[in-house]
Amino acid sequence: KAAEETRKNACLEPTEEKKTDIASASAFQMAISARPVRISVTGACSRIGTTTQAIQIVKYLQMMGHTACYVEMDGSGWVRKLEHTLNGVVYDQADGKCSYAQMELYDNPAQFVSFRRGGKYEYAVYDYGLFHPGNTAFFDTDFQVFVGGVSPSELEATTALLRCPCIAGRYLFSFVPKTDEPDILSMMENMAGQTAFCPYTPDPFVFLSSSIPVYAKLLQGNPKTAEKKKSFWKRKGRSD
Repeated sequence: KAAEETRKNACLEPTEEKKTDIASASAFQMAISARPVRISVTGACSRIGTTTQAIQIVKYLQMMGHTACYVEMDGSGWVRKLEHTLNGVVYDQADGKCSYAQMELYDNPAQFVSFRRGGKYEYAVYDYGLFHPGNTAFFDTDFQVFVGGVSPSELEATTALLRCPCIAGRYLFSFVPKTDEPDILSMMENMAGQTAFCPYTPDPFVFLSSSIPVYAKLLQGNPKTAEKKKSFWKRKGRSD
């Protein structure tokens, strides 16, 4: 019951602190506590591109002139694996982070805490991996991003995620053909303004300037708690 109450509270109207655009939120947070704006990212199912999109958000913020870092929150060990799979990765055992492609990636949230109030970063992007509605820590951030998909293997999980009463955030769809985007926006109804489609990203550490409008839309303004579409989606058939 306590967990359920916490989830309900997480769905309440954003506080005055959150009713700003993302740039203003950064200045406000840094001014009052020197802690970064926290952006949490989760995916409807495995292998949907959650980690790739978390890294792309960091790269976008950096391109906009902000300081930002990546924090692994799902215990997957992905950050440490970088050291053994990519050339040029430097791992700092004391700080619990990897440095690569002008990014700092933390694999231990507990160690990252010591940096949160030091004013080093304006933004921290938390990768929570697969979505779990009972993970209240995910909702205890300034902005939440949900990664979904519309392929047959992803649609059921994405629909279940959108049905969750706590879901009020930004929505990023992976692997959606351009011709399907209008249909998806129509299905999202009053959430269409917070919905974006990520471009093809074979290398998560490479950010293209053509992607700027996608992430600018994703992170603009603030999400509002809204009534969700209750029925299962049914995609319109396409004639080849």
